[in-house]
Amino acid sequence: KTPTGPFNPFYGCAIFVIIVLFGIGVVTWVIYSGYAQDKAISEFAVENATPLPSPDVTDEQKTAVQAKLKTFGEAIAANQPTELTLNTAEMNTLLVLSAESEIADYRGIVKFTGMDSGTQTLLADLCWPINPMPFTDRPKRYIVGQGSFKPVIQNAGLDLVVEGLTVPGKTVNAG
Repeated sequence: KTPTGPFNPFYGCAIFVIIVLFGIGVVTWVIYSGYAQDKAISEFAVENATPLPSPDVTDEQKTAVQAKLKTFGEAIAANQPTELTLNTAEMNTLLVLSAESEIADYRGIVKFTGMDSGTQTLLADLCWPINPMPFTDRPKRYIVGQGSFKPVIQNAGLDLVVEGLTVPGKTVNAG
């Protein structure tokens, strides 16, 4: 096709400038939001914390929880309706079993303290490590307080979603 009008480089330059400004805006927003989040975390996190004491669990407690899990798993595998009920001591035993099975080690980080039947949440003491922002010399920080977690089945597994977080003497933003 033959052009019918005169050549004007303005359109190409305008599009290029818009793309560059959009890219700069996205990068600026990502960096700013990371630093804003880091600043908000600084208001309630501490730089030094003593890990929570690991639960004292006997071999009998481990065996009992493993038996419950096995029975539950067999029922699920057979597509039978089932229920898994664990008390606070058994939840802490589950933390030890998880670490020993090399699934995840939350000893010293989480210790379950109870359950709230009204909100259907698990309550726990926390000493949760937070990695510093990349490219900063800030040390690792910790959230030391209490949390509430709602058990949710998603992605073909059980997840504990944080419902609430309190740090004594400090305000934690909802976000």
